[in-house]
Amino acid sequence: MNEEHATELLQKKAGHQPDVENVARLVEVLEYMPLAITQAGPYIRQRAPRTSVSKYLKDFEKSDRHKLSILNRDEGKDLRRDREASNSVIITWQISFEAIRSEQQSAADLLSLMSFFDHQGMPESLVRPRDNNLSQDDDGSEGECNGANMTATAIRHVPAAAPTACLSRALRMT
Repeated sequence: MNEEHATELLQKKAGHQPDVENVARLVEVLEYMPLAITQAGPYIRQRAPRTSVSKYLKDFEKSDRHKLSILNRDEGKDLRRDREASNSVIITWQISFEAIRSEQQSAADLLSLMSFFDHQGMPESLVRPRDNNLSQDDDGSEGECNGANMTATAIRHVPAAAPTACLSRALRMT
């Protein structure tokens, strides 16, 4: 994707962003990859005004440096890793996952569990609450969130443009 199309896509997904310089810089560090842009854009839009393109760019660069330090420390241990492969999609997912974890740990736990299942063979019962009773919060106390809300918290962070191969039928319907 060229810079013009990438910028247009980010503006569409994030909502019009007046910070043209940082928009251009962000699509550059995302390597003009449509999947990374469609992950970053809704994240910025959902968290505005707390998160701007500038703040997302700083978070991205910080995550990238951290990931590179881990990869360099373990260099040579994973011979399957393509050293030239882009980290932009992984980092955008990491930023979103950390936001989910900080909002609701149980939703992050649900996503972590779901990552072990085949995307086409995932049981619907995994994402549907058993009853309408209040669930317990992460600290063990009864809270205002039930299983459906926990699932909604997890799912709303999955971009609508994500490949359907990433989601089971039950998750797309939630």
